[in-house]
Amino acid sequence: MVILSKEHIFIALLGMIVALASACRHEQSNLAVQELAQRVAIVVANRHVFQINPNTVVDHFREIVELEPMKDSPYLLLFIGENSEIGVNWVQAEFQPRESVSSENWDLLQIRIALKPQNEDYAGLYDILAAEITDLLGQEATVTRMNADKRKAWNVAPYWEIAIRDGKFESPINGRINHLILVEVAVLQGEEDG
Repeated sequence: MVILSKEHIFIALLGMIVALASACRHEQSNLAVQELAQRVAIVVANRHVFQINPNTVVDHFREIVELEPMKDSPYLLLFIGENSEIGVNWVQAEFQPRESVSSENWDLLQIRIALKPQNEDYAGLYDILAAEITDLLGQEATVTRMNADKRKAWNVAPYWEIAIRDGKFESPINGRINHLILVEVAVLQGEEDG
């Protein structure tokens, strides 16, 4: 029979407490990744996102970020925001004038949402986000590579696309390039075939 000293028992208990605390932190960070993916998917994975305009964009994204107008020109309206507390590194929404430069009506050009998981589990966030968007849209994504980035895209309607990318991207706020998960909502430009 082995008899342990008080010091050995104390060290063993301390080791168990540290292991339990580490497991709890890991579980909390996994929940944070899941919650971030769900919140972002709910905001982007619907057809209404393509009807957003400069008057509605701030309210639409209020659940994940506070957007502010940053650039106002006859050719481009730009809104930017960030919420690093929940893992939103930055968001950029761009609008272009409808038909003519003098028009007061603006159409969505693109929205880019850059995410940085708190536990640095980029693959996990990418996979959970892809599953959430797939579930909400009710359709599978196409998988492609864009340079070195891993990319999945959902064609919601002709010229409407939602995509996620895992790669390195430059922040429009500070110009830094970071490893991020990028969610893109884009109105594709071009002419119809035939």
